[in-house]
Amino acid sequence: TSIGSIVGSLLLFLTPAATFNWILPWLMLSATLIFIFGRTVTRWIETHTPAQGGISGAARAANYPAQFLIGVYGGFFGGGLGSLLMFALIFLYGFDFIKAAANAKFAELILSVSIVAIFIYLGKFDRQVVIPYTLASGIGGWFGALLAPKIGNIWIKRMFILVAIAVAIKLFLGN
Repeated sequence: TSIGSIVGSLLLFLTPAATFNWILPWLMLSATLIFIFGRTVTRWIETHTPAQGGISGAARAANYPAQFLIGVYGGFFGGGLGSLLMFALIFLYGFDFIKAAANAKFAELILSVSIVAIFIYLGKFDRQVVIPYTLASGIGGWFGALLAPKIGNIWIKRMFILVAIAVAIKLFLGN
């Protein structure tokens, strides 16, 4: 996944702003559709691939390519990176939403370190913006982690889908 994030970061650096602005709403829409329909696709794959050692053949076959592509996506776009990592855990390993969120955080940390290292090297890191932004996000994440088990999986999924669709629509209309 870290190798993919390095590739994605370099692709972003080489992509013109107009091209990125055109791609952005499609990335959001794709991530939302994967979340909505991914479970159905995964079930179909599971019925056609034998399991070995507690992890299905589909999960084993899809894991490394999926992690590389998630890394490329994370380095290029980053938006929804944690969600894509969660999708992989849900769809490849059958985790529930909250368990996937908890376990995706470590992978997201490793990816983020790789991506930040590339952007620092390329001179694109602005600590005056990033430090307060990161502190505020950390506080929000702390409260979100405390609140998520009380709200439950189904409501978190519904809120996620609603917000993701709204953001995709805004990006389509706003660009």
